[in-house]
Amino acid sequence: MFDQSPAGLLAYDRDLRILDCTPRLAEILGAPREGLLGVDLHGMRDEGFPLETLFAALRGEHGSYDGPYTTTLSGRRLMISVKSSPLRAPDGEVLGGLVLLEDLTATHLLDEARRESEA
Repeated sequence: MFDQSPAGLLAYDRDLRILDCTPRLAEILGAPREGLLGVDLHGMRDEGFPLETLFAALRGEHGSYDGPYTTTLSGRRLMISVKSSPLRAPDGEVLGGLVLLEDLTATHLLDEARRESEA
């Protein structure tokens, strides 16, 4: 199920290093999956990168971000939806976070075109 997910998924540790991610996440970002493993998310300089959403999960909370995003890995300009939640040990300790990332670019472009044609 992890590898077949239609959304991008990633797991990161308390140091914000990517532990694992789905092929779909790599596809959305335009980078090879192997190149994403171990990446320090603190260092991401992508425009619109939702770092606070990741910190929320480390505090044991849920986070979300919806908006524009430009990845430096491929230069892609996207509209994304990001949801984060804590990754917990059996005793409840927060070990890191989990992210669900959806690429909403196509839907956003269709909505924009519809609004323009209605105007």
